Amino acid sequence: MSEPERPTLLVVDDTPDNLTLMSGLLRDLYKVKVANGGERALKIAASDSPPDLILLDIMMPEMDGYEVCRRLKSDPKTADIPVVFLTAKSEEQDEMVGLGLGAVDYITKPISPPIVMARVKTHLTLKRVSDFLRDQNAFLESEVQRRTEELLQSTLQRQLLENDLRVARKLQDSMLPPLFHQLGDWQLGATLQPARMIGGDLYDFFPLPGQRLLFAIGDVSDKGVAAALY
Repeated sequence: MSEPERPTLLVVDDTPDNLTLMSGLLRDLYKVKVANGGERALKIAASDSPPDLILLDIMMPEMDGYEVCRRLKSDPKTADIPVVFLTAKSEEQDEMVGLGLGAVDYITKPISPPIVMARVKTHLTLKRVSDFLRDQNAFLESEVQRRTEELLQSTLQRQLLENDLRVARKLQDSMLPPLFHQLGDWQLGATLQPARMIGGDLYDFFPLPGQRLLFAIGDVSDKGVAAALY
């Protein structure tokens, strides 16, 4: 049995030594990609093989970590990738800004390897749970839509069938004799009420010489459409 694929981490830092340090710390357990700037990080994140987690420095030239995070969270393709800030900025205000942009955690430098490994493991677990719930929700929405469409189609078919049966019932009724017939001083009446919307039973009467009347009654076995077709 093949081993499960290792999660992919993207480390973003403009300092080569920091990239080397983080890669050496993480590569035994994870696939590690590196980017030495914001533009490169955004391209990797939006690629066909996006990372499962991004470790992002804040103080970088051209595009700082805050702007990288802002762009990641504004793009639906990358918005769900968790971002952990890894930076020397240790003021409480800096942490509030980073978390306010959508980052899931904030780790200050110099790093503590056990803390980094524990935080990475925690956020990868949370992402797996989030991905599972999102996939389940998408599946349930798809199932609801499918069942709704089936129900609408079934309802339409039932309405069409009921309309056809009403037309068939009118045709059957038109084939029956008048409800009342006068025979001398006698007024005769008859009615037919199928057990279902239509049926196969019938009746009729025919005048005979000598003020006589012949009644004909048909009783077809079964009920409904099958009896009517008989």
